[in-house]
Amino acid sequence: MTAHREHEHKDMIAMALSNGAKTLAEIEDHFFAFARRFGVFAPLYHHDPAEEHNLAQQLAQDLETMVALGWAHRQG
Repeated sequence: MTAHREHEHKDMIAMALSNGAKTLAEIEDHFFAFARRFGVFAPLYHHDPAEEHNLAQQLAQDLETMVALGWAHRQG
């Protein structure tokens, strides 16, 4: 995955968290809901279960990076 694409995930995570704490699954749901607002109605990564796992894994890694940088905080 390119650095630019990883940066996009961090932006999407930040937008998802702007309304309060969310689970990783809720962040992923927000990612797809946001895409639908721009006319992307087909699942972006769900054609291949491996790709779906890769998205969830990348979001988790990006979230960990954001926590380490102080951009996000764990709750509970």
